[in-house]
Amino acid sequence: GIDLSVGSIQALGSVLCGYYIVQLDISIWFGIPLVLLSGAACGAITGLFVAYLSLPSFVMSLAMMAMARGLSLVYSQGQPIVLGKAGAAITEFGSGRFLNVPMPVWLMAFIFIVAGITLNFTKYGRIIKAIGSNEEAVRLSGINVPRYVASVYVISGVLAATAGIIAASRTGIGSSQVGVGAELNVIAAVVIGGASLMGGRGGVINTLIGALILGVMTNLMNLAGVPGYHQQVWMGVIIAVAMLLHFSVTKIKN
Repeated sequence: GIDLSVGSIQALGSVLCGYYIVQLDISIWFGIPLVLLSGAACGAITGLFVAYLSLPSFVMSLAMMAMARGLSLVYSQGQPIVLGKAGAAITEFGSGRFLNVPMPVWLMAFIFIVAGITLNFTKYGRIIKAIGSNEEAVRLSGINVPRYVASVYVISGVLAATAGIIAASRTGIGSSQVGVGAELNVIAAVVIGGASLMGGRGGVINTLIGALILGVMTNLMNLAGVPGYHQQVWMGVIIAVAMLLHFSVTKIKN
C-alpha cells in the first residue's frame, strides 16, 4: 500500500493547529489532540476504503490528498493563520532546545524509537510486516487483515498531522502551503532506505537513514546553487536509481 495524502494532511494539521487554538480559542491541551484526531480521521477514511472496499491505495490516497488540501484552504480561507500569543507554547516548543538539540528532533527520536519497538518487537508489528509479505497467507491464518491495514493508515494520518503541528511551531503560522510535494520526499526517503514498495521489506532505522541521506543531498544541492525546479528533477532521478538498485540486489539474491 501507499499513502499519497501525507503532505496534504500535514497542511491540514498545520492549519487546524491555528484554527482551533487561535480562531476557536480552544486551549492548547484540547486543540492539539483535536488536530491529531483530525489526522486520524483522514487516515481512517482512506484505510476503510482501501481495507474494506478493496479500492487501490494509490487512487484513494490521491483522493484524500485532494480533500485534505482543499479542507486546509477552506479552514484558512487561503491565508496563513498566525498563532500569536494563543499559540505561544507551540512556537516555544518549535524554537526550544534541550541539551542544545532542537525539541522537534527529540520528538522525532521518540517517535522513531516507539515505531521501531512496535514494528520489531510486538505482535502488531510482526503482523503488519507479514501482511506486506503475503496478505493472503495472513488472511488464511485467521487474522483480521482489513483491521490491521486500516490501522496503518490511521497511524499515517496521525503522524502527518503531527508533522503539521511541528511545521506550525517552527514558523509560528498555520499554512495551507505546508507539505506541497512532500509525497515525493517521503517516497524517496523510504526507497533510499531500502524499503520495498511491493511490501514486506523495510525498517524504521533504514527509513531514518534514507531521510537523513535525502536531507544531506538536498542541502548539498542548495549549497551548490542548484535551482529548486532542477532539484525536483534530480530527486526523481535519485528515486529511479534507488529503485533500480533495489530490484537488482533483490534479483541477485533470488
